[in-house]
Amino acid sequence: MASLQASDIQDLANGTLADLGRFRMVDIASDIREFIAVDRLLAKGKVKVGSGESLKWNLLERGDDNAKNVGLFNRDNTNVKPGTFILEAPWRHTQTSCAFDVREVLMNRSPSKIVDIVKERRQMAAVGLVELMEANFWDGPTDSTDTDTPWGLCKYILGYNASSGFYGSDGNYGSTYGQSAATKTRLKHYTFQYTSVTESDLIDSIRDTLVYTNFKPVVKNSPVPDYVRGSQRVMYTVWPTVRSAEKLARDNNESLGSDLDKYHGEVRIQRVPLVEAPYLTENKSTSCPVIGIDWKQMQCCVLGSNWMSDGKFKPKDGQHNVMEMFTDSSYQFRVLNRRKGVWLGAKSSPVSS
Repeated sequence: MASLQASDIQDLANGTLADLGRFRMVDIASDIREFIAVDRLLAKGKVKVGSGESLKWNLLERGDDNAKNVGLFNRDNTNVKPGTFILEAPWRHTQTSCAFDVREVLMNRSPSKIVDIVKERRQMAAVGLVELMEANFWDGPTDSTDTDTPWGLCKYILGYNASSGFYGSDGNYGSTYGQSAATKTRLKHYTFQYTSVTESDLIDSIRDTLVYTNFKPVVKNSPVPDYVRGSQRVMYTVWPTVRSAEKLARDNNESLGSDLDKYHGEVRIQRVPLVEAPYLTENKSTSCPVIGIDWKQMQCCVLGSNWMSDGKFKPKDGQHNVMEMFTDSSYQFRVLNRRKGVWLGAKSSPVSS
């Protein structure tokens, strides 16, 4: 009877890559209860960009001054001036990997058991990858020298300011996609500071924010992308803030009926949902940010087909009995229109809390 060879195990492992199948382990691998960014943006809302050394897009900064009221026999005078500028973001790359030793199969004396091992290792790799990508979206670079992490919200895209208004200038660890918001002032996003979840504090601040950031296009030439489903504008915050807002809703409603927690998980202000983002609850409990996102403006751009791209199990260099495979992604986060697409209210800067 022919003995099991390493190449047989390699082929069997590669045969499981297409489908993890039914995984029978109880998953307690993460403290994050829901991965909002991975589900809504990374999994469903990717925008494929075919090529290019970086991600670029054009913004219309102003109209011209050719519109005028005229009389009879007026002379034409058309002036042409620059009205656009370019934003740019470098690609970022994320990878994960898993491996197994071909001798592990000998412990079970059955070639089918290796399928379980591969699924286990791949599941572990997937958990780590999803946690990293969720952190990449909500936070971003660790410091100004970090050239590996995608440009996430709290540590790059959003600039904290305690004043109410369009004071959100350049991000904490870089310019606004290559342009200075101090010069290009329409790149500034809305900010405010709050101390308590009351009508006169947080709720009124949110009311103002939703009004002032609800820009309508002058020329309607940008349809909502296919991936925008449900509420286009959503506000994300920590659980204690949502819980306090729910209590306000209950106190203001005398017709709750038999449901004592009718507003659990979501309250609305000007019909815009305020919901919990578990990552923020776990990591931003001091600053308690309220982050507004217009999902028409927020995108995850992917370079070509390099998204969750699985390689093949191959022998690892220097460890001939170890089979190893990698999963690679090249992507970047961008906000098309910052003053409409994102805003930040918080008790303090969310960078360090």
